[in-house]
Amino acid sequence: MSYRLIPLSLVLSGILFGCSEPTVSTDGSVGTLRFGTQTLGDICVVVHRKEGAAFQQLGFGTTDGVGKFFLVKTGGQEALMLEPGEYSVTLEPVGPQIAFPPIYLQPEKSPLKSTWNADMTSLDLNAPEELLKNLPR
Repeated sequence: MSYRLIPLSLVLSGILFGCSEPTVSTDGSVGTLRFGTQTLGDICVVVHRKEGAAFQQLGFGTTDGVGKFFLVKTGGQEALMLEPGEYSVTLEPVGPQIAFPPIYLQPEKSPLKSTWNADMTSLDLNAPEELLKNLPR
């Protein structure tokens, strides 16, 4: 299965929301993104909170080489601490030339969901390993 390239408007939205620069705050909620058993740096993990039938973008984090990220609020100025609730996560590449399927770009359709509760300490996300098959070697 081949995936189309990410439309320019989505790439530009990543730049506008701060995904073009790796986040440096370590005060926000922490998480890890895995693709099966693999990890990849320079992936922008965008967190959206479910509010009724809609989703509100709250913030983002950029993965390091082992898939770890720290969340900051949209705009990148303050740490984001998740509160109990339902979240959807979208993915945007920052560095690697990878095109995610369109469902990973839309919070309403993304299969990356989490119900955060007060006992949680990490947002652990597991995406299919086959999403990495189109990476340049």
